[in-house]
Amino acid sequence: MADLREQIDMTDRTCSMPGCGRRHYGKSYCSVHYKRWKASGAPGPVEIAPPQVPRRERICTTEGCVKPLKCRGLCEMHYGRLRRAGLPDLPQSARVCSVEGCGRKHNTGGYCYTHYARIKRTGSLGDPKIRERVPTVIRDDEGRKRCRLCREWKTLDNYHGSKNCADGLNPRCKRCMRNRKLVENFGITIADYEELAAAQGGACAICGDKPEVLSVDHDHACCPEKGKSCGKCIRGLTCGNCNTAIGLMRDAPDRLEAAASYLRRYTRE
Repeated sequence: MADLREQIDMTDRTCSMPGCGRRHYGKSYCSVHYKRWKASGAPGPVEIAPPQVPRRERICTTEGCVKPLKCRGLCEMHYGRLRRAGLPDLPQSARVCSVEGCGRKHNTGGYCYTHYARIKRTGSLGDPKIRERVPTVIRDDEGRKRCRLCREWKTLDNYHGSKNCADGLNPRCKRCMRNRKLVENFGITIADYEELAAAQGGACAICGDKPEVLSVDHDHACCPEKGKSCGKCIRGLTCGNCNTAIGLMRDAPDRLEAAASYLRRYTRE
């Protein structure tokens, strides 16, 4: 038996399938035909699919790109473009906002920065037109600055300071900033606020003091969250001290009356 093995050169044996020519593996077949035979009882067709290129050697399928494969047949850069805007083969520098007539540089999701921010914030594009922005350092002949929201030229004392702006001033005037906070927190505009203040003569509805800024007082039984109101439960405007006081007393008249009685009891004449 040993002599027979010596006479047969095992390295010269090939697959018995006609036209295969691959190296022998077992049962007179190569490894592929042997596995087919073992799985189904027949070696199957002679044709064998070409071996796949190892993943680490594959490259992006985008024409002209030779970067390593990342996912879905694309490299990391083209796959990122596909996920953001569905345009893997278009260079970033050539892509523009998909809103008709915009023409601004693409940022995310097929939109420019402004339109994408609008959709993310409100769920809609709003007015497709984008107002031209005036640099914050620009001043008119009278040295006034233009508000980015109301578009009015106002003196510099109408703006809060800001370290993030080139001129050290917020691009939005105090009135517009106040209006935004009132709308977000209390559901009223600056015009509604000024109408309330005028009806009270600019004074606190409780003590009668006239501070520079009056606080908006609302019924916490309707809107219990601090500093938030639906706009329908606003009672009036008070100074900061009175607003804090009735809040600490939990808006309870009996507590306030008891506190007043207590103070009268120990007040020296």
